[in-house]
Amino acid sequence: MKEKKKKRTKWIRLRHRIVQHIICPAMAVFTRVKYGLHYQKFKPTEKQYLVLANHQTAFDQFFMGLVLYPKIMPYYVASEDIFTNGFVSKLIKFLVNPVPIKKQANDVSCVMNCIRIVREGGSIGISPEGNRTFDGKTVTMKSSIASLARALKIPLALLRIEGGYGVEPRWGDKTRRGRIDAYVSRVVSVEEIRAMSDEELFALIEKELYVNDCASGKRFRSKKRAEHMERAFYVCPECGISSFSSRGADTVCQRCHKTITLGEDLSLSTDGTPLPFLDTAGWYDFQNEYLLSHDTSILTETPLREDVVDYLEIIPYKCKRLLAKKAAFSLFGDRYEIKTKEGVKVFSFDDIKNVTCLGKKKINFQTQNTIYQIKGDSHFPLLEYMNIYFNYQSIKGGHHDRFLGI
Repeated sequence: MKEKKKKRTKWIRLRHRIVQHIICPAMAVFTRVKYGLHYQKFKPTEKQYLVLANHQTAFDQFFMGLVLYPKIMPYYVASEDIFTNGFVSKLIKFLVNPVPIKKQANDVSCVMNCIRIVREGGSIGISPEGNRTFDGKTVTMKSSIASLARALKIPLALLRIEGGYGVEPRWGDKTRRGRIDAYVSRVVSVEEIRAMSDEELFALIEKELYVNDCASGKRFRSKKRAEHMERAFYVCPECGISSFSSRGADTVCQRCHKTITLGEDLSLSTDGTPLPFLDTAGWYDFQNEYLLSHDTSILTETPLREDVVDYLEIIPYKCKRLLAKKAAFSLFGDRYEIKTKEGVKVFSFDDIKNVTCLGKKKINFQTQNTIYQIKGDSHFPLLEYMNIYFNYQSIKGGHHDRFLGI
């Protein structure tokens, strides 16, 4: 007698809709008060959509949900990091069952899960950048998002979030008083998708989701608006790669003591020599160009910087295992070094497959068989640790790839 095949559990469950019906009304009040959110309700003409949005804050999925509620309640694609927090991860999975994805990787399982949800009658919500902006501009997207849109065979809704970076910059800890706008700017039908090439569709997605908060004219008020900028900015216009400290509206280079002041409109100014950039988006571009024009791979004798961190191993989609607290983490032009009570472990950039930023003060890096996580303090310059690695790969590849991780 043939054994019966085990029936696969459905992804879509009634409790997920009940949870969203509970959460959305509460979030409408909370996001208006905390984030100054103004949103336009989406009026769908179809039952299912692939919803794509630019990524500015940790609360973007709630902004998206309010725009789409109550007719469209998508399943959101989420970084694998939220699936490694034990009981909390299990609770999130039970309540809303997000779709896991490995950052900066072509995750076939994520695509298959999206197809599965659509076949069950559900919608999908994705931030195709895969990373929150550090400077106010929409960051690099993978062109494969166009292929996914075609494969799902449902309409595409393009949702813009504007002002999120100004209200809650990724490098900051405090929200600013300002305004966030969220709305669907364009719907692309299945027929329109079929008529476009992948290149044309991807260009449309990039155009509709491009936002630059620095050019918005909005003001974002806070007496501590520059605090923790050192998490994202580490190239001084006067002396190059450096360390910064921040307080109030100012961030100060620790080598030459140049002070850069952040305005309420995200502009940058100084009392000294004029800056070669006007705002945080300009500083970010200046920093990237500086790095790409310098051979940091030769800086191997003394560390570019050293930080005290928690050192963990990631068990994908399950948990994190603490390897050491208060380890000494050092950045060189060609490697990371981690010093613990057991000794010093060296991770050559040649042996690291990928480095990603998570949240405000964490990076993951992957070797052949293991994923490690570094969690720094409130001043940890996670972007520098990632950018130096990618600059090494760019140099090694003959500068054919100018990608610095985001």
